Amino acid sequence: MTRFCALALVACSSQHAAAPDAAPDAAPACTATFAGNFAEVDTAPACASVVVDALHDASLELALPVAALDAKLVVAIALGTSPAPGEWSSDTDALWSAVATEHSGSGACRYSAGAAAVPPGHFDLVLTAVDIAAGTAHGTLALTQYVLTAPGTDCGPSDTEQVTLAF
Repeated sequence: MTRFCALALVACSSQHAAAPDAAPDAAPACTATFAGNFAEVDTAPACASVVVDALHDASLELALPVAALDAKLVVAIALGTSPAPGEWSSDTDALWSAVATEHSGSGACRYSAGAAAVPPGHFDLVLTAVDIAAGTAHGTLALTQYVLTAPGTDCGPSDTEQVTLAF
């Protein structure tokens, strides 16, 4: 019995040793947790990119399918010309938006937030890594979106949706 246990431990040990070699090749997963009118967790192999425009301003762009809405949540946050790991929020960032639209019969439920949205919603972003050359970013985003309903459309009991993204 002792020999069998020792062999099992060696086998487990070799399997765990191989996993770190495989991890760098795998794209980091994106996970979004929703709470409000619906509660679910959605994942994607990747959802974040850093895009630089002609004026050299960078923005974080996130796009993730949301099963409950049968739509994508699309987020854009301006990061400026030299983004680095750190914290951003809707209190300090003038250019941002987050939108997803669920079509329901002849109506729609629009999950909306952003600097130009009314009401604006809110976000807190923590970037742990930004690579402009590779177009990648990693971090977390906490987001409050308002639920805007078309007349006669039932979008649920809450006026807001809380979204937490890890990317």
